[in-house]
Amino acid sequence: MKSQIITIITIFFCLITACTELKTETYKQLEKVDSLSRHDQHDSAKIILSTMKEELLTNKEKALYNILTIRLYGTPEFISRIDTMLNFSESYYKSLSDSTHLAEVYLYKGDVCYFYKPQYDSSAYFLKKAKNFATQKKTDHFLLSQIYWYQQLVHALSGEYQEMVHDAENQTFHAEKSGSKRQSAYAALNTVIALKHANKTDKLDLKIQAALNWSNYLKKEDLSFIYNLYGELYMNTQPERAKENFNKALAIQPNSKYTQKNLAQLYFNQGDIKQAEDFCAKCSNNNWSEDQINILTILVECKIATNKLNEAIEIQKRIISEKDSIINRINKNLTKNAILTPQHQVINIKNNEYIVYIVTCFFAISTITLTILYFIQRAEIKQISKKNDNNPQEKYFIGILEGIEDKNMAQWDKKMQLDFIDYYTTKYPEVINQIETEYEPLTPTLMILQILAQTKAPKEIQKTMCITESSYYSYLSRIKKAKKTKN
Repeated sequence: MKSQIITIITIFFCLITACTELKTETYKQLEKVDSLSRHDQHDSAKIILSTMKEELLTNKEKALYNILTIRLYGTPEFISRIDTMLNFSESYYKSLSDSTHLAEVYLYKGDVCYFYKPQYDSSAYFLKKAKNFATQKKTDHFLLSQIYWYQQLVHALSGEYQEMVHDAENQTFHAEKSGSKRQSAYAALNTVIALKHANKTDKLDLKIQAALNWSNYLKKEDLSFIYNLYGELYMNTQPERAKENFNKALAIQPNSKYTQKNLAQLYFNQGDIKQAEDFCAKCSNNNWSEDQINILTILVECKIATNKLNEAIEIQKRIISEKDSIINRINKNLTKNAILTPQHQVINIKNNEYIVYIVTCFFAISTITLTILYFIQRAEIKQISKKNDNNPQEKYFIGILEGIEDKNMAQWDKKMQLDFIDYYTTKYPEVINQIETEYEPLTPTLMILQILAQTKAPKEIQKTMCITESSYYSYLSRIKKAKKTKN
């Protein structure tokens, strides 16, 4: 009897062992791929993964195979079937309550919602789920580093730049804990981007240098991007240093339109119109309307500087066309969203289409009008400049209005602000009178912004006044509130 009991116990333990050892050779290889990819050995991991035939995998193997494939090759490679792959793995790991693998599934679902649908609220939702799962049983630093990476993108959309900095700090912490040098490299890069967005330029130089120390682990385009940011940091204060960094970026990516645009701006600032026009020509076929507008704006400045006003006007028409393209793209997204919207909301979407149409027409008419006024005022300012070379302050103010003065308004005291307003009032009393008629009394800063808005684009105003984009729109909001209501 005793021997029978021992036999039964032995068989029982053998069965338990068999159940816990249900790892096929293929699954063991997949676990090796997981480990290699977490320690920056992507090439070795890809070689092992390429030996596997997807159609021969068991459900357990396929669930892991799906997420490892996405991790190594990225979502664009499988965009046509990405939802199927992720839904399969999600269903399998839910049945096992496997929090670690579910965290990675939701990370990639967030990625897909951000880049390819796009559904930004859904992206934030999936990233939150991913973070919860990544800390549920044992903290997965490798995944958390990537989650905080994607969270920065979501916060960038909503203008939450301080949150971006916070996420970059968390990404750095978890990247270091994970031991992945690639993750640490991109944490350094994203810290630079976050600080740039948050306008914390005092810390940028050191952080850029820190990111460049990881250059062996960054893609070419990312390294080129860092050199561009480095150049932009010194564009106005140390142009030669800026040029050196732009040239380094160009050596890495000779056809980079981003770098060519930066060099065009730099050469224009230095008065080398030919070089500026040459670089504008190289990047003039940019696919993105927003970038195209920036390039064409530089080209308009070049034509004005060489007194080719007719050509400048033609380019300005192209700028209007590109801005119309942006509005049309918004309109298309509204229509697309209407298809996905409950029926009772479709009427609101239709109303939005009419609003966009009206705004488009108004924008086109107002832009043409402003363009004509812009050139007239430019010509007047140049005439005044010739007559007043003996007055340094007046010459300085003219330079500010023309956009050829390197200095900005960051160090102006209240007296300097009032002197500038007085100067402009003397030259263009009708403009000041119109502002004072339409608005309650404005502070000197808000009045200056309104003056600059007569001839400058938002980015030019931000540069001249040395203010951030968020401050610019905050000032606009205050100006709007000061508008007098009609009785």
